[in-house]
Amino acid sequence: MSVEALWTVEFQSVDGWMNGGGIVLESGRAFGGDSQFYYTGKYRVKSDAIYGSLRIDHYHGDDMTAFGIKAKLVEVTVAAELNATGDFMGFVRAHQGSTIGFRMTRRRELP
Repeated sequence: MSVEALWTVEFQSVDGWMNGGGIVLESGRAFGGDSQFYYTGKYRVKSDAIYGSLRIDHYHGDDMTAFGIKAKLVEVTVAAELNATGDFMGFVRAHQGSTIGFRMTRRRELP
């Protein structure tokens, strides 16, 4: 299964789905961001699951993360499974120990 594409990502909180952004997966590398943070990292695919590690850097505005902490830098690990609609659902764990849910929706194939 190829996951190389442009995806949107949303994070789950007690208030519902929030903090949407975009991410490109290509050749084991991940690049993306939202209006306050940018993401860089690596991923691997195993069967119908994706695993990765990302560095999330603050660049603009409020530095409140989806984890509910203020931070200029957050390093996370990601694990998700492909669901019936072709999207990924899983968890993001920060190096500080916090875990939140997330979902990724495939939006466009890469040119």
